[in-house]
Amino acid sequence: MKRAIVIGATSGIGRGLAECFAAQGYAVGLVGRRENLLKEIAQADPAAYRFAVADVTRPAETVAALEHLAQELGGMDLCVVCAGTGDLNPSLDFALEETAILTNVLGWTAAADWAYNRFERQGGGHLVVVSSVGGLRGGGAAPAYNASKAYQINYAEGLRQRAAKSRLPLYITDVRPGFVDTAMAKGDGLFWVMPVEKAVRQIVPPPQTGCGRHPPLAHCGVAAPAYARRNLPQNVMCMNGWFIAAGTLLIAAFFVHVVSGNRFYTAACPGRNAAADKAYEAWLMGRCGVQMITADLALGAVCLLLLGFGVIPRNFQLELFLLLTYGGWFLLWLVSLGYERAAKTRYLRLCHWALFLTVALLVLLGM
Repeated sequence: MKRAIVIGATSGIGRGLAECFAAQGYAVGLVGRRENLLKEIAQADPAAYRFAVADVTRPAETVAALEHLAQELGGMDLCVVCAGTGDLNPSLDFALEETAILTNVLGWTAAADWAYNRFERQGGGHLVVVSSVGGLRGGGAAPAYNASKAYQINYAEGLRQRAAKSRLPLYITDVRPGFVDTAMAKGDGLFWVMPVEKAVRQIVPPPQTGCGRHPPLAHCGVAAPAYARRNLPQNVMCMNGWFIAAGTLLIAAFFVHVVSGNRFYTAACPGRNAAADKAYEAWLMGRCGVQMITADLALGAVCLLLLGFGVIPRNFQLELFLLLTYGGWFLLWLVSLGYERAAKTRYLRLCHWALFLTVALLVLLGM
């Protein structure tokens, strides 16, 4: 049986998700401030639910309660951090802003860090954070709320990068609802307010449309007009600047090789005749060598740019192969420098040596 903990489960989306997980056969741990509501949910199916009373604005108490709840469930496969608050604040009353910050930043971070660290220790898991489309822009009616949601979006991105580096099956999903018919949707004339039940169905697809080995939130591209969801699985890497720099350098070297190499070998061709057979063979071998290096530059550039822009998943074996390839080229050109005496050719070999050394270092830094 899979085990899920929902933080902020007493109402709204959190409650809807908890009930959805229980219906799909999860053992569900409920966390919230209001004990009466937690009991109400748990009583509907005592075998499916466990609960812990905790206020996320008290991080130490919350973490202790979460740890106890996870032990009671016998572990945790999925954790949803849904706790949050926000009030319209036209007068810019700091007391209202402080409440949003304590809950959506301080307490939220403590809960997310606890879940991430536990998953890292156990070798994998799925952390889901419920942020908001409000985090994509500032909001004059509730500045702290929008700002805190922007913080959550970026924090989730940071955790996803850590998960990618760890190479564990540790998944981070950022769910960004729009206006949902909960106590959080405040104000008059709200556009496109979605019922909680519909939002939950869009966040958690039915089991038959799930994605196999991952929890139902992990990879499904379900259309969701009232919320934006960004799935951040471990095997989808964000842009890696080191790989992009290495790939760009190889692209530049590729074009230089194509232009200057063709020009040089075209001018140096000795012609085919009996007296020049050996010279022609040497020329042909040199031209083949240049073409081999050119092809290597093109293939390496493509691989590094695809990795750098996240088009293909991070792959340690591929990255190690690229490192060893350009490290090998670097050593080969270093040895050849020791045997080269002609100043012009020595300069060209030095340029190749510097190129492959730089690329190898960039790949190493990107890993």
